[in-house]
Amino acid sequence: QYPNDIPFYSGGGKVAVISDGTTQIYRIPLESPQRRRWEGPWTELGLWFNALVDEDSPALDLLSIRLISAEGDYADQAAGVRLVQRGAERESPGLPARRRSLFMHAPGRISFKVRIPSGGRLDLGLGVLDDKAPVSFSVSTTSEGGEVQQLFEVSRDDPSEWSQHSIDLARFEGDTLTLDLIVSSERPGSVAFWAAPTLSGSLLSDRPNVILYMIDGGGADYMSPYGYPRNTTPNLAALAAEGAIFERVHSNSSWTRPSTLSFLTSLQHSSLGGLVNGRNTVPKQLMTLAEHMHRAGYQTAELTTNTNAGSISGLDRGNDVFREAGTENYSISSAELHNQFWAWRSAYPGEPYFVHFQTTDVHNPHVPIPPFAGRFVDADRRAAADRWTALVEEIPETDEVRIGEALVQVGADPTEYWTGQRDLHDECMAHQAVDCRERSQSCSRFLGLRAPGA
Repeated sequence: QYPNDIPFYSGGGKVAVISDGTTQIYRIPLESPQRRRWEGPWTELGLWFNALVDEDSPALDLLSIRLISAEGDYADQAAGVRLVQRGAERESPGLPARRRSLFMHAPGRISFKVRIPSGGRLDLGLGVLDDKAPVSFSVSTTSEGGEVQQLFEVSRDDPSEWSQHSIDLARFEGDTLTLDLIVSSERPGSVAFWAAPTLSGSLLSDRPNVILYMIDGGGADYMSPYGYPRNTTPNLAALAAEGAIFERVHSNSSWTRPSTLSFLTSLQHSSLGGLVNGRNTVPKQLMTLAEHMHRAGYQTAELTTNTNAGSISGLDRGNDVFREAGTENYSISSAELHNQFWAWRSAYPGEPYFVHFQTTDVHNPHVPIPPFAGRFVDADRRAAADRWTALVEEIPETDEVRIGEALVQVGADPTEYWTGQRDLHDECMAHQAVDCRERSQSCSRFLGLRAPGA
């Protein structure tokens, strides 16, 4: 324990146990949420399991436990690629904390033969695994004639965050060079991360940028282009007037996890194996949309505030940057995600790119903010809706108690309650639809697929 008697503990990444009768191996990260370091030897280790238990619940047999150091987790490869997190999951308005990274051990060198485009630049983030010893990062080039030039060098010893850098390669336009990424340290074996190293130029790609924008929980019957009488989504209506609108589109499921997985693999939920213990991770032999786009030369990102659309389903695969953390207020999530998008485009401005947004502005709970709050629900109706919601949440959730019965128990009028919930939903939808114009960046620039200043 620590001197202040607070024990070291880790949430373990919320690893879900598979209960299908097979033997499973789980990798559980032991990272303190207080970012404290354990001092001295370990004498005890406890594992905590949560489950919904009933008479038919299967037994759990724990066969063995193996402790692996953080460095040991990388010891089986001299170099490789992983999705690595440095810093907090939610860093609005900065870049997401998780990035597709090239890892290597000091001393080490990885070389790439490249042709430098017009306006060439190399953008990358740098990170280290721990603070046991500083790691020196350097970038150099070797010409076909053998001339070596060092372009960049910096030392890092802070494992809590990424440092972002851009290296100007414009003077090498048209040259074919060997680009060397080099790490060194006084402590051999130190692990270093190069986050999404990207070579780009000033020439625009002839391939289009692609934005897949999902409004989680959004229904067509509450949107202006589909005839909803309230003007909840004016920007979508304008976009529809200039482009294509599909009138018969159906989700593959009624909730996020299976439906998003189908969107991003083009496969039915049943073809993906169905839910096993609430999970339906993309099988290893299949590719996600982000993996297809990355293989085609696109920079890739997923930005969502719904974890059901993230790593629990394997949808982190193929992304250069990835964010699946929740937010303080789901009803204004779009502003946070848009800011992270612009931070990504500023740090990695090369094209083409693919980004998957999944906002939760209209997902429960509905907590609209001014100037959207009050647009469809006055103060008295809002207070009543909040009071009824709080009372309903206090009723134990059982199969026998449905929401309608719960409303009667707390003395609420079901018609007034559901009308109020619809109106709060519409206020959140209005925020979602207007946010990219009024709160983040201009909607025309966003939909025109150009970063600020382009």
